[in-house]
Amino acid sequence: MSRTFSSKCMLCPGNHVLALQETDSIGNGNWKARCISTHYGASGTPPAHQIVIPTPVHNAHLSTLPIPELISYFSMVSRAYARIRNVQGILNIFAFTKENLFQISHPHTHVIGSYEPNSRTIAASKMLQHGSCYFCQINEKPLNAYSESAALNILAQNDHFFALCPPDAQYEYQISIISKAHVHSLGDFSQNSLKSLAEIFKLVAGALDKITGVAPLKVRFFSTLPASGHEFHFHITLAPRIVPYDGFERHQDFAVLIAPPQQRAHELREAILTLKSP
Repeated sequence: MSRTFSSKCMLCPGNHVLALQETDSIGNGNWKARCISTHYGASGTPPAHQIVIPTPVHNAHLSTLPIPELISYFSMVSRAYARIRNVQGILNIFAFTKENLFQISHPHTHVIGSYEPNSRTIAASKMLQHGSCYFCQINEKPLNAYSESAALNILAQNDHFFALCPPDAQYEYQISIISKAHVHSLGDFSQNSLKSLAEIFKLVAGALDKITGVAPLKVRFFSTLPASGHEFHFHITLAPRIVPYDGFERHQDFAVLIAPPQQRAHELREAILTLKSP
């Protein structure tokens, strides 16, 4: 049963931890998106680990949030990026959400700065670096097999983003939301771009709900900092957890696919059509 508040949840409004650790907020009255920190350094510098709480509603899902709240959510994550990138020595920032994992039902996103280059960032840098970026080619004329295959799996697009099922998907119904511009960090998007991001996120997440019945989402933000030397194309991935996240899936960070991404893209396009129909 869905609950709007839990006295045992440290992320619900009014519980003691928020008053001590809140570093940012959007909204007022009965609704507010918050960002809390794990701690502050001795010098008062921004912490390199912050947690964005997009809604005060306990047990909510990102896919069910209205677009204005999603805009506030992405704005909060963007602002957390901006604070962390100013921490001396940070080379990489990553953010992730895993809904209903480890018995924490309140939606939240971890934004973490790393003092070491991320191995996945380094591995992907040749594919997604400016000038020879596979993602840029998807929206233009594909010049390689990956971009050509990915272009066939596009589900939706607007002025600033497009969404597709990646050919190298690690999970069933995995979706990538990719910026049309070669932008390396969420912190570099305008407010208008964040609105476009919220709109396409709402659309494709709604399609996932249509197919999976509001399965918990795993959301990851992939970005880089210029200082890291591995700049590449910003994107977000969404993957519904439709099988128990345990054993093989937990330790290897991917699942055995039952159907190819091309088939899942077709199913998601059909679901999007039903959402758009009157």
